Amino acid sequence: MRLAFLVLLALVSGAWFSEPSACAGMSAYEVASGSPGLRAEWTWGTSHATNLGQIDWADSDQITVVEDINWPNSHNAFLDGGSTDYFALRLTGTITIPDSGNWGFSLGSDEGAALWINGQLVIYDGDAHSYRDIQGSLYLNAGAYPIEVRYREGSWTNGLVLEWTKPDLTTEIVPASAFSYTDPPSSSDDTKGLKAFWSSGVSHAQNLWQVDWHRYTASSREDNVSWRLTHGAFYLDGPTQSFAVRMVGKIVIPEGGSWTFKLGSDEAAALFINGQEIIDDGTTHSFRWVSGTVTLTAGEHDIDIRYLERSWTAGLFLTWQGPSDTYESVVPQSALIPGTVDDLGSSGTGGLRAYWTTGVSHATNTGQIEWDDYTFSTVVPRASWDLTHGAFDESAGTQYFALRLLGTIDIPEDGLWTFNVGSDEAVEVWIDGSLAIYDATTHSYRWKSGTVSLIAGLHDIDIRFLERSWTAGLHLTWQGPGDTHEIIVPTSAFTATDMGADGSGSNGVAAYWTSGVSHAHNLSQVDWNDFTDYTVEEALSWPLTHGAFYENGPTQYFAVRLLATIEIPSTGDWTFNLGSDEAASLWIDGEEIIYDGTTHSHRWRNATVALDAGSYDFEVRYLERSWTAGLTVTWKGPSVPYEEVIPISALTPRSLVEESGEGLRAFWTTDVSHATRLGYVDWYDHTSTTIVKNISWRLTHGAFYDGGPTQYFAGRMMGTIEIPTTGTWTFNLGSDEAAALYIDGEEVIYDGSTHSYRWRSGSKSLSAGSHTIEVRFLERSWTAGLFLTWRGPGDIHEQVIPSIALTPAADTAGGEANPGSLAANWSTDVSYASRIGQIDWNRYDAQTTESNLSWRLTHGAFYLNGPTQNFAGRFYGTIKVPSSGAATFHLGSDEAAELRINGETVILGDGTHSFSWTSATVNLSEGLHTIDVRYLERSWTAGLFLAWTLPGETHPEVVPSAALSPATAPVDSTIGVRATWYSSSASSLSGVDWSGSPLATTEEQNICWKLTHGSFYSGGPTQNFAGSLKGTLIIPESGLWVFNLGSDEAADLIINGSTVVSDSSPHSFRWTDGSVYLTAGNHAIEVRFLERSWTAGLALTWRGPSDLRESIIPPSAFVEQSGLELLTWTETDPSQ
Repeated sequence: MRLAFLVLLALVSGAWFSEPSACAGMSAYEVASGSPGLRAEWTWGTSHATNLGQIDWADSDQITVVEDINWPNSHNAFLDGGSTDYFALRLTGTITIPDSGNWGFSLGSDEGAALWINGQLVIYDGDAHSYRDIQGSLYLNAGAYPIEVRYREGSWTNGLVLEWTKPDLTTEIVPASAFSYTDPPSSSDDTKGLKAFWSSGVSHAQNLWQVDWHRYTASSREDNVSWRLTHGAFYLDGPTQSFAVRMVGKIVIPEGGSWTFKLGSDEAAALFINGQEIIDDGTTHSFRWVSGTVTLTAGEHDIDIRYLERSWTAGLFLTWQGPSDTYESVVPQSALIPGTVDDLGSSGTGGLRAYWTTGVSHATNTGQIEWDDYTFSTVVPRASWDLTHGAFDESAGTQYFALRLLGTIDIPEDGLWTFNVGSDEAVEVWIDGSLAIYDATTHSYRWKSGTVSLIAGLHDIDIRFLERSWTAGLHLTWQGPGDTHEIIVPTSAFTATDMGADGSGSNGVAAYWTSGVSHAHNLSQVDWNDFTDYTVEEALSWPLTHGAFYENGPTQYFAVRLLATIEIPSTGDWTFNLGSDEAASLWIDGEEIIYDGTTHSHRWRNATVALDAGSYDFEVRYLERSWTAGLTVTWKGPSVPYEEVIPISALTPRSLVEESGEGLRAFWTTDVSHATRLGYVDWYDHTSTTIVKNISWRLTHGAFYDGGPTQYFAGRMMGTIEIPTTGTWTFNLGSDEAAALYIDGEEVIYDGSTHSYRWRSGSKSLSAGSHTIEVRFLERSWTAGLFLTWRGPGDIHEQVIPSIALTPAADTAGGEANPGSLAANWSTDVSYASRIGQIDWNRYDAQTTESNLSWRLTHGAFYLNGPTQNFAGRFYGTIKVPSSGAATFHLGSDEAAELRINGETVILGDGTHSFSWTSATVNLSEGLHTIDVRYLERSWTAGLFLAWTLPGETHPEVVPSAALSPATAPVDSTIGVRATWYSSSASSLSGVDWSGSPLATTEEQNICWKLTHGSFYSGGPTQNFAGSLKGTLIIPESGLWVFNLGSDEAADLIINGSTVVSDSSPHSFRWTDGSVYLTAGNHAIEVRFLERSWTAGLALTWRGPSDLRESIIPPSAFVEQSGLELLTWTETDPSQ
């Protein structure tokens, strides 16, 4: 074992590690008895050092004890687990000399070593070399002497061996028995070292001089300038890259004379003594040493060390070599006295006025900022902000802000001055109103310089900075004539000045605002002659915002038309740049220069136009839908290298000239909740009429006209349209919720099913001149909106059709030519019926003639003085089909309806329900066909519509009156049954004496009495009676027959002597069914009925094997009276 033992200690540093000092004599001295071996202090990672003097021997990583100094040259580690490259070793202790005399020493090393005995340098071989032995000798008296060996290893092989030659000239490796050591006392002196001021986040700096040395983020006291190359931090929790440190204090020079200082750094450093730059190695580099020499007197001197680290490895060392020194050494802590913050020096008093503008995400360069429009102002000391994700000023935010710095700069001497501005992400520098540096497009942090000849004295300075996102940083340096490098322009050079007034006066732009334009997907779908508000604006710049463009204005779904006269100052090519979120266009003298009219996030579009100096009409149109909004207009004149927001001084407001035109005739229909598509509206049935200027209604919850409805309405706009040029015209119809366009009677656009707002287009070849136009619109609920645009041959984009192109139709145009009608038979008081088939269509209570089948949902009556509930209607006549083929009929009803064509059921919407549509298709030949529509309404709302989709058509329309002719519905007058009436106090049918004396007999067509408080026959009783109805029923086909018996209050059905339906106990009106298999032919039928009190009603329906539904058994289904038995009625005694 070469090691006696391993001592694990913390990092040790102290004044006792200073250079060994020679003793006055070479006699042995008294030493305390120590432990065997030598104290070994190991320092790892010393790749920075090229010789022993560049090792900080006061800074070690590990301490052990070794037996002797005997590591032959090899690739092996000196210490188990230790490094084989780039390490240093300091061995200290005592050496015992057994005999007095001349002692020779041989120090073998790879790659550098030195030996001190009793403080005297015996051997120095400190520069790098391969393994070699160096000898030295001295006279020593027997006894113990302090010994120190210093060793540095670079790379490849390593070795260290100490031999001695005794006075008898025998040579050997110094034995372990000659060595001993004692641990030195711990020593620390907080009054020594240097004060370090740390700056983090200086990634902007490419050299030392781009660091603002008057600002710091942390401070500490450091023992000396000694940081080995590392990927770690220089101090606890410090940064590992993009940092700078300035170390200030005093250095104590032990003797006067010429002193050489060496500064080792990765990656930039400088040394100042007494304010004089001794070493400038300020450009970034990998680790290297640079030296400088200065004559100094013994005593204290100011010292200032500046260091910049950008990335990867960092390291910093300072060595010195005095007039009497044979080699350099790291400046020890004992030679340094910490400074204070005052030693940083003052950047002076003064500063710049800072104008901050927030929310400028619209801008991609500095020319797109309105610099006269700011959010707040402050005073800042200088133009120096390190790269950060944080804020330059707490109120400005961390992104999308602009900063304008105004003031004067004091130039100390005449000559060429180079200014260097570093920015992330765009900047301009102006001096005396001239552009000195232009780096205005957005970029990551970079530097850009400019040189200008200036005389000594004050000059105006204007710095304009734009930050968009991520990191932000800004620095301004200068370098005057004769200066060796740039520095941050100090505060003392600046004096803040205020921004002058913009002098807008009567200048500006007239702004015509339109709110609620959510219908529009592009500029062309806005009616620019329809505005809701007016202001005069003093700038053509609205930065991106979630707020309003003007006080109390909307934040989304708005449009603005900006009108002004623009003064062009010089003749030449002018480039205009239009930035918008979300659509905009620019016009000069009525010519569209820029069109960016489709919706988009913020972007810029530009165009160049040749203009003479003078005045021009100027117009900007802008559309905002949702989220953020922003609008800015810039210009760049001939020979000008940069754009700028058009100054307000160049603009004078201009009034909007409203267009004149007649418009269209509008026929309005209310209460169309039945209609779920355009084709279900009766366009000949309107409730009011108005004149509208054009087809331009923004999405609204309000009415389209004064006093009009807000939902469930339809509008039919009619007139003529003047087509200016012959060619193909494209029309675009926007609607919520259904619409169609007809020109010259032909369908151009049909978007007839209900939907939220959307646009549909269609094209038609038209000759120049007048053409008829018709727009149909249906609104059900929630929002309503309707727009019509056109785009003619050669047009780039659409526009809302102006009123000047429209002429209204006559007020009679909404009527139908050559109207027809249907005969209507009305039945009242049918509350007993819940289905179409339970109505006796052979009987009716009133007759009218109706123009067509078109009753909007209502709580009112279908005809004058008619009932509002519990009624039925049968509409009969002929329908004229214009062409042969498959015709689809659409029957809409609340609550039940049936359509028969030529006697066949086409649609059966049986059963009570709220309003709904049912469709069916039938092949019909051209010409007349019988039509029979049956309708049942029970309660609440009532409504009935009949529409058709003719062969070759794609959508329906209400069957027009012109297609209908009335006819008399066939009536069956057959006498089918005979009834016998009885008086009866029985509580059920079984208690009735059917053999008793009858009260009366009657002849009845069939078995159907509506619910009534009256009697079933003339002069008959209204309660406590019974009836037996008998006859012969003709069954048309064999099979299972279902009979449904409705009664209030008890009834039985008997066929061929067998009970088919029994509902014999008293009850309110209800239906009870039963089924029986019957052969085709005649069958005996009897219905027995009992009524006690209140209402009475009786009805009988059947449904055969092939029937779709039940129906009241008609009179024709019974054998004529001559083949019937006589039925007798008996009245019951109410007292029994």
